[in-house]
Amino acid sequence: MTTIRMFLGIGAALLIGWLTVTIAQPRPGRRSEVFWLRLPLALGAGLGVTSINYFLWMPLAAPRPWLFALGELSIIIGLGGYLKFSRYRMAEIPSQNGSFQKLPVFLMLSFWLISALAFINFTLRSLTQQHGNWDAWAIWNLAARFLYRGGEHWRNTFSPLLFHGDYPLLIPASVSRLWSFAGKESLYGSWLVALAFFSATIILLVAAIRVLRGGVYALIGGLVLVSATAFTVYSAAQIADVPTGFYMLAAGVLILLASENSVSQYRALVLAGFFAGLAAWTKNEGWLICTALGLTLLLVCWSRSGRSAAVKATLQFAAGAAPVLVVVVIFKIVYAPPNDLLAGQDARTLARLVDPTSYWQILKRLLYQLVRLDVKTSTPLILIPIYLLILGWRIKALRRPGFQVIAGALLIVLVGYFFIFLLTPHPLDWQLEDPPPRLFLHLWPSVILLFVLALPESFSTSKGGNPQVKS
Repeated sequence: MTTIRMFLGIGAALLIGWLTVTIAQPRPGRRSEVFWLRLPLALGAGLGVTSINYFLWMPLAAPRPWLFALGELSIIIGLGGYLKFSRYRMAEIPSQNGSFQKLPVFLMLSFWLISALAFINFTLRSLTQQHGNWDAWAIWNLAARFLYRGGEHWRNTFSPLLFHGDYPLLIPASVSRLWSFAGKESLYGSWLVALAFFSATIILLVAAIRVLRGGVYALIGGLVLVSATAFTVYSAAQIADVPTGFYMLAAGVLILLASENSVSQYRALVLAGFFAGLAAWTKNEGWLICTALGLTLLLVCWSRSGRSAAVKATLQFAAGAAPVLVVVVIFKIVYAPPNDLLAGQDARTLARLVDPTSYWQILKRLLYQLVRLDVKTSTPLILIPIYLLILGWRIKALRRPGFQVIAGALLIVLVGYFFIFLLTPHPLDWQLEDPPPRLFLHLWPSVILLFVLALPESFSTSKGGNPQVKS
């Protein structure tokens, strides 16, 4: 019964997300494409909205959990009423993948086999480390327990005595919310949240590429993602890095869709901003992701369409991010203890900035992660440009404004992580020991998206005469 109630909690989040995305998401041409693209976006949006609702109700509802459900019911009624009684009409985006394409059997079997193995790996790892890895039980799941058990004293979640009490609450609030649905704590709560983002990332990447380039390319992108064992390992670890990567991917996909259709561009950009804001509600690094996407959107639009169009597009993106960022700011100002990175800046900061050995130590560690092929921690980004050098690439893809926005944002985020390591008040050796593999997971799904979009057209032609994908 406990598990059923938690699945009902996931279902309620999915319904809220579905209504949210339906209002804002541009619609591809085919009904199946609409469903598979909207499903992962709805799941991510729903978990974001319900975690915010859970947090905002905490001052009143901590002793009265039924108020959380009342808040969610109000959201469902409001969004459903808007869709039913407004004059809202869904804008169409013509599908980019041409006519129906018969997919190579070998490629389909490979994708489903590797996906099944990844899911089995995820399940087995979840069973052997039911509380997740160290970060999961020391930060995210511990915060969830404080929220759920705290009652009137729920603010103890943010005690400076706890490790990283300033971290945002999307994951802990989502887990604690499922426990409120179940009426008691269960290890299945954190497992369900981890499974949701693990599955949603795969489905979103495959569905987005299916819309933008076609089925063959979608299977290639999905294979690259599920073949990286680190993606499965860290998903089962129940930490926030895979969800952060999902939200960056979702924002990038919507920016790409916006660049394909000027009619519904504003709704796609607003929704992209919303997902970028949810990245900031998931991890502190999400602020950098959100800022990078907004900045590159401004610069790319300015260079292509002029200042007026650039400002308009960026304001639309900011309008979607603003409600979430306001919640994050309230959390940071009212509840969270000081951030260790910001609070640790002192006279030694300048010394770290002018120390060449620190630059080389960080650069060496990041470059090592780029080429690292360790099965458990590898996201080998260096293989992507190597593949493109061997296979070739489409100049047309590189000229796409959405492609340029995502590529620019990825570069800014990577540089930003470099300087975060440079400014850390903690010993640099310790700081560089574990984070790089997890931080690269923020970028990995979006890198795969760009990689597949850049692949040459020859991938879509088979000896059997299947039609070539048009772009």
